[in-house]
Amino acid sequence: MEQSKTGMDQGGLFAILDLIKALCNELRTDHGTFRTAVNNQKTAMKNMALSSGGIAIATTKTKVKTANTITYLINGEFKSKSASDPCWDLTGFNCSNGKYNKCLLYLDASGNASIGAGTEADSASEVVLPSIPSDKAVVGMVQVHPTGTGDFTGGTTELDDSTVVPNATFYNLAFHPDQIGDAPASISASAVTYDV
Repeated sequence: MEQSKTGMDQGGLFAILDLIKALCNELRTDHGTFRTAVNNQKTAMKNMALSSGGIAIATTKTKVKTANTITYLINGEFKSKSASDPCWDLTGFNCSNGKYNKCLLYLDASGNASIGAGTEADSASEVVLPSIPSDKAVVGMVQVHPTGTGDFTGGTTELDDSTVVPNATFYNLAFHPDQIGDAPASISASAVTYDV
């Protein structure tokens, strides 16, 4: 077997090079995951709620209100929206009986309210939320799970309807839920040891 100048055989050198190559590939993958997480956090910090709006069912029970003034950021600039009853119309947010769905509540730079409806699923954890908006702050969310008779139809079904029983739950959010928890739990790159 051919020896290198250090006295190590070439097979051993190639084994070390393969380990270094594998380590570099793992670090590159970890870097990409970490970079995505950092970018999501930067977006969250540009457009986020800084105070709770007291999201709740509105006087018009098909809609959602804010009980408090919401202070929020759009592209890093301070904005605020006074308590509004109603604030959001849920038209376009629907859910079949026995399923789950979630609706994100947005505010833009002018204080205009809009929604982003998820894609219903068999469980709350499987609901697919709409993508992260670039020019709106996510300040709240409504989850429904109709267990009575019939489907939930946003803008028509009252959020406390005793027939459809939408089981509406209201959440005050600082930013889009998908921007939480994207950082890798740990670096996956392995420690490399080699005995010479």
